Amino acid sequence: MASSSTLTTSRQAKRACTELETPNSDQSDSDSPSVNYDRWYIMQGAENDTSITRLSPFLLEKALKAAAGNLKTIKRLEKGDILLEVSSEVQSRCLLKLNNLAGCPVLVTPHKTMNISKGVIRCKDLLNCEKEEILVELKTQYVKDIYNISVKTDSGDRRKTNTFIVTFNIPSAPKFLKIGYIRVPVATYIPNPLRCFKCQKFGHGSRTCKNDTRCANCGQVGHNSGDCHEQPKCCNCAGTHSASSKECPKWVLEKKVQQIKVERGISFADARKIATSENRAAPTPRGQPMATVVRSGGGPRRPATRSVCSQTDLTWPRHLKEPVFLSSSVCTSSYTQTDTPASEAEQHTAVKRVRSSSYCSVIIPARL
Repeated sequence: MASSSTLTTSRQAKRACTELETPNSDQSDSDSPSVNYDRWYIMQGAENDTSITRLSPFLLEKALKAAAGNLKTIKRLEKGDILLEVSSEVQSRCLLKLNNLAGCPVLVTPHKTMNISKGVIRCKDLLNCEKEEILVELKTQYVKDIYNISVKTDSGDRRKTNTFIVTFNIPSAPKFLKIGYIRVPVATYIPNPLRCFKCQKFGHGSRTCKNDTRCANCGQVGHNSGDCHEQPKCCNCAGTHSASSKECPKWVLEKKVQQIKVERGISFADARKIATSENRAAPTPRGQPMATVVRSGGGPRRPATRSVCSQTDLTWPRHLKEPVFLSSSVCTSSYTQTDTPASEAEQHTAVKRVRSSSYCSVIIPARL
């Protein structure tokens, strides 16, 4: 009896542990990661006169290993800052407490963009919910912010759609979100290219731009697009459209860079190299043969012909209905067709000789 009671107690304990783990089933259903800490950090000098770039790479590696253990990634950026990636929450706490590295005052902060991710969901049931309610209910699924996409109507008002852009507190977005009793898939969010509203170039914003002001409509320097009455001309590709047009080849290339970066999880520099190489490898009118370019311009297409010379034992004059057998002396020399009509007996004899020839395995009549 004692052993049976002990077995029953152990089973009840296992069942209780299983029940305690059921809240995590919602997270696994939404395919969200089980960790909730920042993975990427930026380490820079705390003072202006001190820089961590002066430290030896050997000394820097040993000091970081002593402070936080073996980090997953250590990379020096162009500005001299150090990009760090942790693999555990313990390393994350150690880096946040770090203020001195090998005698150099440092400041470690989480990366502004690499620790978050965005996704797109489509759910019409959220249209009747307030934003504060949505953020509170989805906080356990690492939702940081949500934005509803609206479109402009003919009357000038804004109409809400069932599409939402969701920001997560994790580096990669989950595959699904559990919105109450609804399981909603999360699509990949590909942002539009960043274009400067001052110089109209891609890759930076107007706050950090040091170039001259250009018109987004005509591409000239000295005035804005609101006061422009010139013909549209893009300053990025010299096309007959404005710089904000989505038909611009430069905009299409930058959009492809954004897509490669998001889908493959690589940096902007690597994504730009891949997109540029693929764009150069794509066939263009300049790389096509001249004959193809001329034919694509329109007009009647000339049939492709070629001269073929073959030695056969037959000939097919125009005035005969069937091919005529040639002697060996005629086959090895050149001949010309005459318009002298042949009698029916001669035609019948020629056809009979052709049909009775045993060495002619393939008949290739050549009508002259």
